Amino acid sequence: AIRQTDRPTMLRVTTLLLVSSAAIADSLSSRYALGRRASALRGMRSISPMILSAPCRSNPKIRNTEREGLRSTPPRRNRAIITRATWLDSKGVVEVDLPLERCWKMWQRREEIPQWMPWIQAVEVDKKDNDVSRWLLSTEALGQKFEFSWKARNLPPLKNKMIHWKSVDGSMGGSGFASAIQVRNKGAVRFRRVDEEKCEVQLVISFEVPDLLSPIAEQVTPIVDSILQADMDRFRQKALAGELKEFDEMR
Repeated sequence: AIRQTDRPTMLRVTTLLLVSSAAIADSLSSRYALGRRASALRGMRSISPMILSAPCRSNPKIRNTEREGLRSTPPRRNRAIITRATWLDSKGVVEVDLPLERCWKMWQRREEIPQWMPWIQAVEVDKKDNDVSRWLLSTEALGQKFEFSWKARNLPPLKNKMIHWKSVDGSMGGSGFASAIQVRNKGAVRFRRVDEEKCEVQLVISFEVPDLLSPIAEQVTPIVDSILQADMDRFRQKALAGELKEFDEMR
């Protein structure tokens, strides 16, 4: 069993391992594609002008077109073998003895999310664009401190039903190996009314994982599920204790 105090650290390490492994796979696929391109280019350079047909040699326009075609035709690539990916979901769900509208407003305050999800160090809302926020994950592993951050853009919400977001492509970065990580992720919080004084809140977080890493990620998913469930239990506890502010209080 995982001790409660170990859960945030485990999720930080697990997330870093998943995204770093995916980054390595993407790097390998890039090198594979570059290698194929280099081989193709070497093959084109080795083609002698003498292989051009006699009509082509005698006709400068045809000859130049054929030579240009040899230089400009892109080498065939087959990156799909490596870069195909699957979205893997992890989730947690709770029933909260509060009106749905109040829980909705608590989740609208993105800066407060680390209170019940301690593996996220900070969420910073962009001052110029309220739909964009920067998420920071930080942990220590193997005697080193690692930081990983990304930007997320809120998608149009379904009021009192769903808040959802997705990572901004190219926004990921961090220290150490995390500086090369570019792995897409997304999340959603769904709300369902049970009665006037109770609602169900479900959190789903998804990572895009290369297919070759899916078996590893699937083994880790139950652990992440248990940690997200603990986060949602923490949300319920803090919400019922009156420790969480609601979005309207910011105005």
